[in-house]
Amino acid sequence: MSLNDIYGGDFLKAADIEQNWPITVTIKNTEIVKYDDGKQQICLNFHELPKRLGLNKTNATRIAEQVGNEDWEHGWENQRIALILEYVEFQGKTMKAIRVQMPQLQPPGPTPADQYREQQAPQQPLQPPQQVPGSFEEAMDNSGYGNDNTA
Repeated sequence: MSLNDIYGGDFLKAADIEQNWPITVTIKNTEIVKYDDGKQQICLNFHELPKRLGLNKTNATRIAEQVGNEDWEHGWENQRIALILEYVEFQGKTMKAIRVQMPQLQPPGPTPADQYREQQAPQQPLQPPQQVPGSFEEAMDNSGYGNDNTA
């Protein structure tokens, strides 16, 4: 049993998914949690997990981007997201943190450099150079290069 098992609380932490990620979850509902210092954050509850995830701005923005809206109160329920671990800087230390996985970005199409290379490419595939019979020494002897008898 780990310290996280004893003192883990009801918020999802990196240690909770460290041995099994990425993990795909379905958002059950959202809520605002207010802290004693006056700060507040959006929290997600999941169908598949007993713990909830407090969202920082990065994760909230990632979900809004994937879902296609920022209406966290009504538009995020029953949306599926993947949770991953990433190294982040927090209070001067590098640590593991839960992040909402974003889909891989794809370029919109060929760049101007790609188009130029395609235009410059030969129409026929390149062929390997022809093998010249004989050795390098024979070729040099027959060329007259390096002979002192040439004049």
